[in-house]
Amino acid sequence: MRLVAFLQLYNELENGNLIRCLENCKRWADDIYIYDDCSTDGSQEVYVRYTEKKNIILGSTHDFRTELFHKQQLLDLTLGSNPQWIGWIDGDTVLCKELTQKCKEFLEEIQEYDACFLHNLNLWRHPAFYRTDSMFDDLWQLVFWKNNGQLHYEPVKGLHELQYPKGLTNTYKPRVTLPLLHYGFASVKQIVRKYLTYKSLGQQGWGLNRLVDELSSFSIHKVDKSFYPDGPPSDYDTVPFPTPMTYNKYRGFESWEEFKVSKECKELSQ
Repeated sequence: MRLVAFLQLYNELENGNLIRCLENCKRWADDIYIYDDCSTDGSQEVYVRYTEKKNIILGSTHDFRTELFHKQQLLDLTLGSNPQWIGWIDGDTVLCKELTQKCKEFLEEIQEYDACFLHNLNLWRHPAFYRTDSMFDDLWQLVFWKNNGQLHYEPVKGLHELQYPKGLTNTYKPRVTLPLLHYGFASVKQIVRKYLTYKSLGQQGWGLNRLVDELSSFSIHKVDKSFYPDGPPSDYDTVPFPTPMTYNKYRGFESWEEFKVSKECKELSQ
């Protein structure tokens, strides 16, 4: 079986996620294909340690609203290598330990299907915890796509469009004990970055505000130690449970670029 990883990335080195993600991918994928959305943090120098230059597309513009157009370019490149399966994963995400170690065996078991969802575990404020209120525990991501000869995108501009291709008709959902670990909210700084990025792109309302609302409802749980592909965080047994906090000091910023040079950002980094 030829299984390849499919990644669209932007400044994940700066966010502290890139090496974790690529190290995970190299353990379950035969090759890694990357579309870089014009990163400014040196990510491109890291990519070539994990895949060949011919497997990397360097974008000329950075715009989340055109990401499906970029994914079609990456899909064309990826399909040119004739994989049997494609694994789509975000730069702030890794497969759980069981899938990292036995991904191909798992896909062999579900050959009757042409796609597989995985439950997205949103780590919150620390890698030892995940959040379940406000729909944070409701996302299942269509991670694995079989190369069935029908994969394609119908690109449109916009935020939060469906990120997987058309042509997948027979999908599978495994047990929730085979999750994706999503590190995109695993620190206050990461949460603020997500909030300000989407705010600067015009998102508003409950879907945006829930990122910085822990006072109306807040449900936090400990991540199962067996989920971590490289073991739990070193302070897993001692870190206190997060309690609801307010993000009011961060809400007034208009963009991540404005915030990351502020004293408030420096305070978060200390």
